Amino acid sequence: MDNQSQTKTVNADTGNNWLLNKDSASETYNESHMKYKTSNGDLKATPNNTISASNTKMVNAFGVTYTGAPNPKNNTPEASNSQVISVNNSVLEKLIDGDMRKNYIFIGATWTDDGSAPNGDSYSAENSKKPKGFAIGTSQPANSTMETYAQYGSDFGENASCFSCHNNFSATSSGLKPANLSHIYQHIKPLTKQKKTTLRKESL
Repeated sequence: MDNQSQTKTVNADTGNNWLLNKDSASETYNESHMKYKTSNGDLKATPNNTISASNTKMVNAFGVTYTGAPNPKNNTPEASNSQVISVNNSVLEKLIDGDMRKNYIFIGATWTDDGSAPNGDSYSAENSKKPKGFAIGTSQPANSTMETYAQYGSDFGENASCFSCHNNFSATSSGLKPANLSHIYQHIKPLTKQKKTTLRKESL
């Protein structure tokens, strides 16, 4: 959406020189060719496929779906996308020529209403009156390489978000533990061992 509130559609780039996509014009993408067998750690081809690479594509360029109201502040995907583009432009124009940070763009961000612990829901008109904790902002971004097959329209429902997996919905205690929000926190090991200190009380 431009500064005159006119919606503009920009066609995706095409070509055959993409790192994770052999043919960007192909309509077949994000199709899993193999799966990881947790029982023995082997890779196994999916039905009618061989163990091979597949075309990978980001489904939602700026983290919101193409239909519906993406969050309580934006009634349309175009409005949400415009905000993200505006943030990028305002930052990039302040960087000097040659600054390597100009090679990066901000895609989007997801948070929860009122800062509550995520409950696994995304924002929609239907659940806008639900208890706090549903995802808002650019509520459906996905890492196209780490979450290739879990992008919108694939493994999850219409209102899926990051918090569909990263939440405290199944937590046994109240509050949000780091391991509920991130799948890696529980595997992080300290860089150094902590030494126990014993204090000795002496009489004067």
